[in-house]
Parts: sequence; C-alpha cells; structure tokens
Amino acid sequence: FQQAIEEALRFLALFDPSRHAQQLVHIGAANHAVMMMVGLAECYTILAQADQARHWRGQALLSARADGRAHTLAQTLAFAACFPLALSEDADALAGHASELKAVTEAHGLTQWQGHAALFGGITLMKQGRIEPGLALARQGIHLLVTGNAYSKVWYIVYAQACEEAGAFDDAWHGLELGAPNIAFGHSWLDAEYLRTRGRLKLAGGDRDAAMQDFEAALTLATEQGATLFIERARRDQDMLALAVVVKPGI
Repeated sequence: FQQAIEEALRFLALFDPSRHAQQLVHIGAANHAVMMMVGLAECYTILAQADQARHWRGQALLSARADGRAHTLAQTLAFAACFPLALSEDADALAGHASELKAVTEAHGLTQWQGHAALFGGITLMKQGRIEPGLALARQGIHLLVTGNAYSKVWYIVYAQACEEAGAFDDAWHGLELGAPNIAFGHSWLDAEYLRTRGRLKLAGGDRDAAMQDFEAALTLATEQGATLFIERARRDQDMLALAVVVKPGI
C-alpha cells in the first residue's frame, strides 16, 4: 500500500491537465487523475492514516465533480467514499455518501452503480441498528452486483463484515463465499480482512482453535502488507479471544 501511494503521488506530480487530460480521456471511462486520488483515499484508510484519507477523499470528490462526468463521480463515491468509510466504520459519513451515490445513479441512469448504492445504503442502516431493512437493502445490492458481474470482489468482504457485526451469520458466510475467488492470500488488498472475518464467524460457531488460526493468519498477512488498520483489528480479535479463554464463566 505504501508503494501504491508513492506511485499515485508520482503520477499526480507529473500530470498536467492542459497537456495530458485530452489524451487520457480516450483511455478508460473515468478521469485518471481522479482515480489516483481515489487510490490514495483507499490506501491511507488501510494504513489507518485518517487525516490523509479524509484529505484525499475530499480531493477526489472535488475533482470528480469538476470533471462533470456522472460515471467518474459514481465511481469516486463508491471507491473513495463509501468503500473506505465502510472499512473505517464511520457510519455517519457513509450515510451521506451512500445517499449521494444513490441519487447520482438514479438521476443519470447508471445501472452499473445501483448495486453499490443499495449495498452501502443497506450497510449504513445495519450500522445504525436498523438490521432487517438494512439486510434487505444490502442483499438487493449484492444481487445486483453479482448479476451485473461487478468489477472487484471487495464489496462482498465488506458486506460479510457488516452482516457478521449485525449477527446475520448466514449472510456473512455467503458474502465470504462470493469474495473468496478474489482472495490470493497475500496478493490482494482484503486478504487479511477475509481471514479475520472468517475467524469471527468460526468463533461465533464455537470453534475457538480455528478462529485463532484465522486471526493469526490475518495478522501475518496484514503485517506483510503493512496494512495498519487490519493489523490493529487482527490483534484486537486475538486479544478478545485470549481474554475469553482466560476469563471463564463463573470465575
């Protein structure tokens, strides 16, 4: 993630809109400079550098709105706002951006982003304690993402996390199953969170040993990747399980 940050910053240092923007507009559907800012918002979230993540999220959204293309704005809202905020557990900020993403998709008929809007709208409701309507909306989003063959599988891991936190364990397992084909155990960006969430589900099912193995594997991977946010979470779950083993009922 640190190397990714360095490359994104190098791009932005070289990029001159007056010279390059018109050429790059023919390559891909979104503004490339904005996508570098999106990547920075994501990476700084995973490195647990909240101020930098917030800065680049703001810059990405500002630039996407200035770009004027609805697809660029929708992609930025999904990847630079909703996804990192769901990871960072900022439910209030997530609610606002999920609502805007829904409005943009409806206003411009962007059917490819409707699943993302529904998913993050549902996750927002679950984080606010409105579990049943949240699950219903998130499931609708997952269905649209699967049938639309959405780019990236990170959505399914975030869905699994939200469902596990809400106690909807069957839905959480389904999310992990959907995300598993993209897990490369050390070579993709939510590998550690996949393992940690799986460990929490195993713990909920009563398998402490298997849960601890997943927490340890998650910590190892997160450490190798330098993913500070995921390191902190894996350690927290390890400590929680260790404490539960030591402090037995009745003692």
